[in-house]
Amino acid sequence: MSKTGRKSDRLIAYLEEQIVCGRYPGGSRIPSLRELQQQFHLSYGTVLSGINTLCYRGLLRKHPRSGIFVATTATPAHEGNPVIAVFTIRNDTIGLYPTVLCGIREEAAKRQVELQLCQLPPGCLDPELLERLSEGCAGVILLCELDASAGMLPRYRPCVGVMMDNSDLGRISIVDIDPFVAAEHATAYFRRRNLKTVQAVMVPTGTYRRRFEIFAAAWRHAGGRCEPLDFSELRTAAARNPELWAELFSKGRGYWFASDNLLFDCAQAFRKTTGKSLEKECVVIGLDGKRLLHPDFPVFPTISVDWRTIGARALEECHARIIKPGRLPERIYLPGELLET
Repeated sequence: MSKTGRKSDRLIAYLEEQIVCGRYPGGSRIPSLRELQQQFHLSYGTVLSGINTLCYRGLLRKHPRSGIFVATTATPAHEGNPVIAVFTIRNDTIGLYPTVLCGIREEAAKRQVELQLCQLPPGCLDPELLERLSEGCAGVILLCELDASAGMLPRYRPCVGVMMDNSDLGRISIVDIDPFVAAEHATAYFRRRNLKTVQAVMVPTGTYRRRFEIFAAAWRHAGGRCEPLDFSELRTAAARNPELWAELFSKGRGYWFASDNLLFDCAQAFRKTTGKSLEKECVVIGLDGKRLLHPDFPVFPTISVDWRTIGARALEECHARIIKPGRLPERIYLPGELLET
């Protein structure tokens, strides 16, 4: 391969990576040929050749006098390979969402499946947009917390939701951490500490509400008392009275959190108000293992699962339903494990 060819390949690989990871979502404009020429120190012709290759693969579209845009309608790079649209509302570069996406991408490569990443605007409730973005795709994966959009998806494509509860009356397959196993771990954790009452910090929507309901039932069955605490209401009240953080989180009491993110947010507010560490003052436990994926999270007990494996299972399930149209949707739970340190 020529020197120019190797440089063109690096440009192509870079743009593919940025598109799949959501840096350039569907419909967005990429840098101009001149900007790419300067960035990669390539000739204009070499850059144009790389762009033409990505247009041929269906990843980019040229619009005269407007620029070059990421395609919103997928075309398989290899004839016969299915295309799966991956909808997300996040563009994080570290943490749970990119970890799930890595698992999806690795499994897609094994199964020769093409991916089209579609980053949705927050609060997206537009069925026409969902239809347009998934046009030409054989299946759809909803990546994390898109319960509200579930019922608006095209009904003739297999759909899989990651970290969701809304299966649209059993039409969407669900892949998530097992909330029943997590409840068992949390119940045993609090019982070993001889607690009778546990406050459950949650948000009353989607998978977080389901996690709370299952834990609350398990804890009450074990003879304990569970008091729900709506994080949104807590944050609003504490904005008017910051001392509320110290009043609600008392030394030695037990607190269950529907997500590591909620625990992290409460721990930050608690430290700012009191100067103390929530995870050291109280008996706390999080759920989902995000603290293992964020270097800025403090160390606290959590119930974790391998989110890369979650992503792989989501792609596997979607692909299986594509090649076997009569296959029924499933609710797939992967058991997590308790990590106390």
